[in-house]
Amino acid sequence: MEEVRRSFPEEYRRRGEDPALHAAPGGESFVDLQKRVIPAFDEILHEGEGPILIVGHAGVNRVLLTHFLGMPLGNLFRLGQDYACLNVIVSEKGLFRVHAMNLTTLAGCNAALFSESR
Repeated sequence: MEEVRRSFPEEYRRRGEDPALHAAPGGESFVDLQKRVIPAFDEILHEGEGPILIVGHAGVNRVLLTHFLGMPLGNLFRLGQDYACLNVIVSEKGLFRVHAMNLTTLAGCNAALFSESR
């Protein structure tokens, strides 16, 4: 990030001011990403049965999590998403609940996936 800040100071500043709407040249904003990700997620849900595994990068994960949590998209960087983490989203009567987020250890994943509170 330090290299990006030094090499593209204006772009870096603008992204910091409005992370949801800012798009790097040739890229897409998180609002644009959200417009692709939420319908794709809904389509995956309607095509599958039982537990579903979706693998995505931190941007996609954060867009989905802000959606499920009802958070403003501009707050997406308040959510940690470490490399190779696991988020567990549970659907109950058509509503989504974030059961666990940013799990990075096998013990944490096992606890979240097999707990009695699901």
